Amino acid sequence: MNTKSLLFSAVLLTLAFASCSKDDSNVTRFTAIMERPSAQSSDKTYLDNDYIKWESDDVVKIFDATAVGADFAVTPYSGDLAKASLVNSEGVGQGPYTAIYPAGLASSTTQLILPVSQFSTDGNLMHLPMYATSNDTRLEFKNLCGALRIYLQESNVQVSRIEVTASNVINGTFNIDASGSEPAISYNSWWPNDGTHTTTLYCLDNPDITNGHYFFVYLPAGVYSSIEIKIYKPTGWWCTKNSTDNTSISGITVRRSQYTNIGFRSFPPFNPPIIPEGAIGGPISVSANQQVYFSKGNLQWSSEGTHQVLGGGTVPGTWRFAEHQYDFVGGPCTDSPVSYVGNVSGSNNENIVNVNDATAPYSGWIDLFGWGTSGYHDANDEGNLYYNPYSYASAFIGDAPINASQRIYNSNWYGYGPSEQYDANDQLSPSHLTGDFASYDWGVYNGISNGGGTPNQWRTLTTTEMTYMLNNRIRGTQTALMDGTQLKFLEVVLHFTNASNDYIYGTIVFPDVFNWPDGYIERPNINKLNNPIGSFDEAIILNAEQYMILERLGCVFLPAAGMREGGQYHFEFMDPDGYYWTSSASNNVNAHNFIFKATNTTMSNNPYQRYRGQSVRLVRNYTPSAK
Repeated sequence: MNTKSLLFSAVLLTLAFASCSKDDSNVTRFTAIMERPSAQSSDKTYLDNDYIKWESDDVVKIFDATAVGADFAVTPYSGDLAKASLVNSEGVGQGPYTAIYPAGLASSTTQLILPVSQFSTDGNLMHLPMYATSNDTRLEFKNLCGALRIYLQESNVQVSRIEVTASNVINGTFNIDASGSEPAISYNSWWPNDGTHTTTLYCLDNPDITNGHYFFVYLPAGVYSSIEIKIYKPTGWWCTKNSTDNTSISGITVRRSQYTNIGFRSFPPFNPPIIPEGAIGGPISVSANQQVYFSKGNLQWSSEGTHQVLGGGTVPGTWRFAEHQYDFVGGPCTDSPVSYVGNVSGSNNENIVNVNDATAPYSGWIDLFGWGTSGYHDANDEGNLYYNPYSYASAFIGDAPINASQRIYNSNWYGYGPSEQYDANDQLSPSHLTGDFASYDWGVYNGISNGGGTPNQWRTLTTTEMTYMLNNRIRGTQTALMDGTQLKFLEVVLHFTNASNDYIYGTIVFPDVFNWPDGYIERPNINKLNNPIGSFDEAIILNAEQYMILERLGCVFLPAAGMREGGQYHFEFMDPDGYYWTSSASNNVNAHNFIFKATNTTMSNNPYQRYRGQSVRLVRNYTPSAK
């Protein structure tokens, strides 16, 4: 529900009316006209001179006399967005009724949870909390909060988020007092005592403030002795305004259903630390003393163009990160014989993309790679036969026509990545894509076109780091889920359009500091699942706006991009699975990867044959002093 600016001011109110009935399809339906200025019939409630409209994705929680609640979907009336049909197939019992909007904030008939994250787009305030109660089916909704209206103006600056830190608690569990003529809320400091003093407004459209722009943050009514505002560009922190600045913002009173105006038109010069080019989310801990940024998308390669490599010089081909976290090149096809665009061309597993073959039919992007195929080759390593990103051979190198010696064959069965090393006792030990063999790592050896362009800026996580990130790290201030679980990752499904086949499967990795965006995305029901991960059958489904919210909160998304078996691209067992290489060798046959599968509820660390084409997601080390 969004706030719209109108050139009108009114304070006279009319009562709202609602009726509850069951139609012929046995659907419970409320029809409501909310609190509104009497002279403006198209607006259902007010916040000074700005007005709230229903949106089609709004949900209202309605409780009956026994405090049993149900979620009612909102369908705005055509031509009158102040009115809406509230529908629920389950229904509620007898009145009196209590209603709270948005439904995700409702804890009970007398409590709601104000979130730590708020969101805006097009300058509109989204999901302003409201409350209604009645002894019959007549509901009069009223705002529960007031709002800061923050005006910012500075040339050539975009704003991605604003952090508001106040002297009072401004999120957490609040009690609702409806005994007076207007509802009031107060922080419940007894239990669960979950409140904090900081709320973050995420601006989904990164508005430009060259010509001035309003930002809205709703807060509980009250007197605030101090408020600090920290402003971020898309590249990182920009500046902070507080009571020590020449523009004081101390001693502020916020009133229910009114704006409190704060404006800044000039800012001191400042060159903030920035998130590295090509990075997204995080930072995320991969060990007790190391955090990383993830790249903005999976790694991709094309035979077109040239790029820099470690040690100097340029070579053919271009490496890049996918434009979005959820993008991947390959995709299943039902044609027979099987043909998969993006990682193999032609049919019968022939004509894999090959820059050495002028007749190769495919010169686009590929994103499933054999292990250690950065393009680097050590001429002294006789076992390293397949090192190009387009390599796809899957036969043992001891077989014809290679016929490698037994000693070479034993050190590297498939010819991918650095061969194992013989020690003084003629025993083999694994060679990882680190240290002396770091050039076999895609991110170390190559310049990434949209990741800085120079070599040795990115790298692949080790299996130890991946295990720590997914299982062992201690999370920061993340809000616990229903059973106290502090999630580190969660399998989800993205569904951005109404098309029945438009589903993208994958895994969300949460940053070290994260709070669940209550009121915008329903928390997964962890009690239903075997563990805190879940399977795709039970995964939460996110629309485009919900996904964008999680990305803005620092979440990393790993798409289930399948696996290439030699020259054939496929989903193993025809399920949407994800396979991601680490830089860690297992032995002379396999390297470690991480797998998440649609058919189970685990994300496992497995050794897989090095020739298999799998996804690569690079990271870059983060240091707090340098960002």
